[in-house]
Amino acid sequence: MVPKIAPCGRSFKGAHAYYSRDKKSDTRERLGWTYVVNMPTQNPDLAVKIMAYTALNQNTLKAAAGVKATGRKLENPVFPFSLAWHPDEKPDMAHMIETALSAVAALGLNEHQALFYDHTDEPHPHVHIVANRVHPLTGKAASLSRSKRRLQEWALEYEKQHGKIYCKQREVNARIREKGRTTRYRDPVIAEAWRQSDNGRAFQAALASQGYTLANGNRRLVVVDRWGKIHNPARHIEGVRAADVRKRLGTIAFEMLPDAEATRKKVIGQNKQEYAASRRYDRWAAQQLNDTQDRQIAERAAQDERFYRMRQEKAAELRAAYKPHELRRKIEQLTGTMAAPSMRDRITGRATRDQEEREALRLQLADVERRTAEQMDAIENQHLRAVQRQAEQHTRERLVVHKAIEDRQPGRYREESVSARANDNARTAGRERGRDRGHDLEYGR
Repeated sequence: MVPKIAPCGRSFKGAHAYYSRDKKSDTRERLGWTYVVNMPTQNPDLAVKIMAYTALNQNTLKAAAGVKATGRKLENPVFPFSLAWHPDEKPDMAHMIETALSAVAALGLNEHQALFYDHTDEPHPHVHIVANRVHPLTGKAASLSRSKRRLQEWALEYEKQHGKIYCKQREVNARIREKGRTTRYRDPVIAEAWRQSDNGRAFQAALASQGYTLANGNRRLVVVDRWGKIHNPARHIEGVRAADVRKRLGTIAFEMLPDAEATRKKVIGQNKQEYAASRRYDRWAAQQLNDTQDRQIAERAAQDERFYRMRQEKAAELRAAYKPHELRRKIEQLTGTMAAPSMRDRITGRATRDQEEREALRLQLADVERRTAEQMDAIENQHLRAVQRQAEQHTRERLVVHKAIEDRQPGRYREESVSARANDNARTAGRERGRDRGHDLEYGR
């Protein structure tokens, strides 16, 4: 898990235009799905307007909540960050949303408005989060102090909970910070390969087993990782200087190593091919999930509308049959007559009859209301049972969709490609060792 915080911005409209569309285009091919948090809509275009309105009316919200309008004006209410999984991981939409909500909560923004964007334009699954720093009820701006540290601590806990630490250096850095020391990023593969080896060939083989390549970077030894990034190995090994690296790897001839820039381009090209091969499946899977979700939302809305109309029609039918409004009107008339009965009504017993009639009408009205409530409750119970059946049916449908997606999932191309690349690197290292042995014998070493 790699969290990354982008610079805060002024415009929600601009952020939405960037994250909801393809780069330098008006198409939305890279957008897998969106998810809206703490707003009464799931329409992202409408949600952005709500977020902008909230930010613009910050002072009004403060006044309504009794918060003093002090401090500097918030100029950058847009807080964007992203969460990226390892290329080997394949989280589904539900897990990505749950994880993003957890990250938002770790930053103390769980009550704030936010919009999630899933992008499918990279080999690794990732989701972008655009949060509103302005609280929708109090108007207070969220503090961003230690945001990077909090996200890193959250990411470490996330990887521990899911059983595999992809970023081992983050765990090492956490232990270093506990001792009050500062940290810097070190690639764990390079550091571990150095610890496992005692000479240049062993170091090269250890790197190759992880898909890394020891290369010639303009007459200096560099490492090209499996994503095409070039590293100076000395920067990733604690307590080791460049001279120590040259001394241990001195037996490796530069001319026998692949060119770093050519290797970088080759790795990036392979990654693009692997991603292109998998993107069709990823887009299809996202479309299946989105279509299922949209259809089920429409079905729930249609069912709710049907029972709403059923309640309205039954209520009208009961009013026409029982005429409770006429009973209430007669009761009100008798109550008014009985408020000040005349002497004649008292003598003739009219007042007593009016009182008895009113009590009878009240009993009749209570019986009508009871029967009405029973029939309306019956419809409500029928609605609840239908909702439960529909929820169970939708759960079964989602399981079927997930099973179909899983069945059509191509091979774990990242693992396969990295493994194949590691084998290629190992074979290359073997050939180079053979050449060097011949070279050594030729010069009597």
